[in-house]
Amino acid sequence: MNAYFDGYVHFNTTLKEFVEQYENALRKKVEKEEEEDARCFNKQMKNVSPYGFEDQFQDAYTLEKYKDFQAQVAGKIACNFTSMKVVDDDISKFEIEEDMKVGEKGILKTVTFHVCYNEESKESNCTCRLFESKGIGCKHIVMV
Repeated sequence: MNAYFDGYVHFNTTLKEFVEQYENALRKKVEKEEEEDARCFNKQMKNVSPYGFEDQFQDAYTLEKYKDFQAQVAGKIACNFTSMKVVDDDISKFEIEEDMKVGEKGILKTVTFHVCYNEESKESNCTCRLFESKGIGCKHIVMV
């Protein structure tokens, strides 16, 4: 939230000023999205995989979001599928291990993530919560 309102509000902002600045921030965000959509309209990027889902993502999102998603597709190389179990009639839970470099020395550590997939609704979610925070599918969901 701080990044969203950065430059619009401060700790002394009144409620009336906040509402006005919220409208300004929202208007600016819409303008930026429209500019980005116009800039991306005729520009195509090369996919990093042979799969059609990249084309679908590129058609639906801006180039910046597509670049973020491409990084996830490329990052799936560090992931390994370890198990799957059905937890409900329509819900399957997948365990994905990812090798990650952590700390200043970049020590390799294996981190486990869980992806739940609902067959009926075709929805999935991951414990990394990337979709909830950035609006793009993560490498763990791509694995599934």
